[in-house]
Amino acid sequence: MRIAPFAVVLAGCVESRVPVKPLPELVVEGTPTSEAPVAEIHMFPGERMIWDVSLDGMSLGRAELVVGAADVHSEFRTASLVGALVSVHHDLTTVLDGNQVASASDVLEVDGDVTRTAYARTPGVPPVHTLHSVIGWLRAWAPQTTRSGFVTVAHAGHLYRLDVARPYRDDLPSGAALRVDCRASRVDPLPAGAHASPPLTLTLWLGVERAMTPVRIQANDGSNRILAELIDYHRE
Repeated sequence: MRIAPFAVVLAGCVESRVPVKPLPELVVEGTPTSEAPVAEIHMFPGERMIWDVSLDGMSLGRAELVVGAADVHSEFRTASLVGALVSVHHDLTTVLDGNQVASASDVLEVDGDVTRTAYARTPGVPPVHTLHSVIGWLRAWAPQTTRSGFVTVAHAGHLYRLDVARPYRDDLPSGAALRVDCRASRVDPLPAGAHASPPLTLTLWLGVERAMTPVRIQANDGSNRILAELIDYHRE
């Protein structure tokens, strides 16, 4: 599972090329037992965000997210100097219909191998999030709650349960933030003979004075750290 179209994509892609161990379990007050309430998706037309992505201090590339009138598009590409380790290009577009996802198109290229997946909302089936909409949901949900919960996220043709811990205030060099610890586990059926991957644990910091934009996203296994740091945010 990747919770954002940059750091977590790398977490899944580099594991076969560098010795990344399974991430630790999320520390919360027990596993959330109730689905988080539906909230607005805070993605505002004209927003543009850029993150620098690094692995254990080594810069891997930059990710950019742009919000349009009714859709959100993001792209991540590894820097040329990282090509010897892994070449990754991730392109995701989410079409929003109010506070729900109408459709999504996801293209992931790893060392020349391309995987294309799509999602379309089905009438009568509960809506799910994409990587984009769950970020927008967290931006709206975190400042208004004191409880943990979970949501369902569609990504790369699979469904994942995203457990989110109770947000709490944390101070970063860039300013005050709300910290949200998350854990993602695949919930759709596995192919015969396949084994489920360990849950992926992430931490997001939402900038209190920066429109609740994710100013930092981190995946850490205790020996390797993938970090996405916001380097530019503006609204055109």
